[in-house]
Amino acid sequence: MFYNEDQMSHIAHLITDPLQKSGLFTFKDPSRALRLVKEELRGFFKVYDEIASMVKTKISSQKRGILEGSREWEVLYNKYFREEAEKRRI
Repeated sequence: MFYNEDQMSHIAHLITDPLQKSGLFTFKDPSRALRLVKEELRGFFKVYDEIASMVKTKISSQKRGILEGSREWEVLYNKYFREEAEKRRI
């Protein structure tokens, strides 16, 4: 996973706290709101991890060896990642 539980909780607070403090939203159950935000974040990062794994496999399966971390690898990774993210509409 991209983020651990503490980091996920921190991000969820960064989303919900300003909404509540500004008066845009009033959560009847703030812990439930945090839980729902964390679930959505987990889903997003799961898709992110799937795309990253698929892109790495795609690059490593090319005929000529492209070293991970090289400029060419980074360019291909970003290109393939964008393409796959667009396909999945994220």
